[in-house]
Amino acid sequence: MKKYIPIALLFASIFPVLAIFVSPFRGWDDLVENSPEIFIARCVSTVDFISATKNKPTIVIDDMVDSGVEVVSVLKGSASPGLTSLASQYWPYRGEYFLVFANYKKDEFNAGYSAIEGYRVIPLDHNFMTNQLTGKTLNEQIDLILARRLADLNGEIARDDEERARIEAGLKMHGQTNGVSNSPPKTAEPPPPKARASF
Repeated sequence: MKKYIPIALLFASIFPVLAIFVSPFRGWDDLVENSPEIFIARCVSTVDFISATKNKPTIVIDDMVDSGVEVVSVLKGSASPGLTSLASQYWPYRGEYFLVFANYKKDEFNAGYSAIEGYRVIPLDHNFMTNQLTGKTLNEQIDLILARRLADLNGEIARDDEERARIEAGLKMHGQTNGVSNSPPKTAEPPPPKARASF
């Protein structure tokens, strides 16, 4: 998608951009049943937040990010292990592993997978081992991955709370809370009276 962005920007300046339809989350059973492809992938390349060549924020059309991924484990569907592309509103980082509920797309320009809605991509921690899924049914595999993700989120929330407490304590030391000083604003002192000349 990155190579098509300049063309898309040109058209966007002439014609109104058609928004991509984003489906609301209807539950895990619905997502599993209606996702033709479910697999675990690793991000091998993606769009940089800041363009290395232009040193400017990257412009993303319709909030869609096109990333290069490697399929490492297939839970459902006909995906083959190996390199492919993934288009999603989820913006991964290089080396990140995630579970994907995807659709396969192919046209005259490109072929790859799409998981438009962010909830279709479930990040996995760096030490997740796919052999944990061996011998389990699809639902058992999904449950295991969701349980691991929930544990990761709870750990992140606890660490965020600890960091927030440290930052709030640091701000209170300097009389500030939420970035606003608790001290009354200083008023400008009147200038000293000018000395009168004596004769």
